[in-house]
Amino acid sequence: MAIDYSLIRQKPKYYFHLRDGQIIKNQSELEIMLDRISAEVFNFHVTAAKNDFSVWIDSVFHDGKLAEKIRYAKTKEEMINIIKKLIDNAGKTEKKEENKITKLEKQSQEPGSPDLDEIDRDIEETNKELSAEEKDLETQKQTKKDSQDFFDKIKSIKNSIVLGSDSISEVEKNIPIENRKFLVKGFKVSLDEHKKKVSDLRKKGHDTKICELHVMGMISKIMIFEATGNQKDLNEIVHAFYHLQEEMEELKIKRLEDEYSDLTAMENEQSTPNT
Repeated sequence: MAIDYSLIRQKPKYYFHLRDGQIIKNQSELEIMLDRISAEVFNFHVTAAKNDFSVWIDSVFHDGKLAEKIRYAKTKEEMINIIKKLIDNAGKTEKKEENKITKLEKQSQEPGSPDLDEIDRDIEETNKELSAEEKDLETQKQTKKDSQDFFDKIKSIKNSIVLGSDSISEVEKNIPIENRKFLVKGFKVSLDEHKKKVSDLRKKGHDTKICELHVMGMISKIMIFEATGNQKDLNEIVHAFYHLQEEMEELKIKRLEDEYSDLTAMENEQSTPNT
C-alpha cells in the first residue's frame, strides 16, 4: 500500500526548521514548502557538502528511499519533481493493487472461474503437503517408540544373560529365537541412524574413515549374530556400537578444537602490527 505522507506526524522537536523560520512537519509538507521558499533559503540547506532535507528524511522518518533520491538534487525544482514523482508512482501502485483486488473479488463470485479453480488446486496441494508432513511425524514418533521398546527389551534380556561371561554353559550362551529377532531388528534400525550421523559428520568436513570401518564391521557382526544367536556375538555388537559412538564424539571434539585453533590464529594475526 502506498504511503500517505500527509498523514505522517512527528513530535514538534523533530520538525524541520527552515532558515527563514518556517517549519516542515512531514514529507508531504516538504514538497509544498520547497515550492514556497526562496532560492537563498534552499541553497542554505542544500550545498555541495550537505543536504539537510535528505538527512532529516532519513534520520526522522527512516525513509531511506526518498532520502537517497533527493540527496543529489541541486535545485528546488529538481527536488520537487523527485518527491512528486515518487508520490505519484506510489499512488499508481496502490491503484493497481486496488484494481487487482476488485478483479479477484469479482472473479471469486463467478462459479468455476479459472482463478477460483487455481485457488482450489492450491488448497488441495497444501492439504496433501500437510498430510505428508503428518505422516512423516507419525513415522518419526513410531520409530522413536520402537527404539525405546528395543532398549527396554534389551534391559529385560540382560536380566537373563551375562554379557561376556565364559563360565556359563553353551545353552545359556544362546539367545532365545524370539529375543534374537527383536535384537537384530533393533540393531539394524540403530545402525541406520548411526550411518546418517556419520554421513552428516562427513558433510561437515570430518574425517570419518574410522567410523565407516566400524559401520562396515558391525554389518557383518549383526549378520553373524542373526545366524548364531550366540551371546558372545551379541556382546561384540554392543561393544562395537560403543566404540562407534565414542569415535563420533571424538570427531566432534576434534572439530571444535580445530575451529578454536583457527580462530585463535586469526585473532593473533589481526593483532600483530604490520612491519
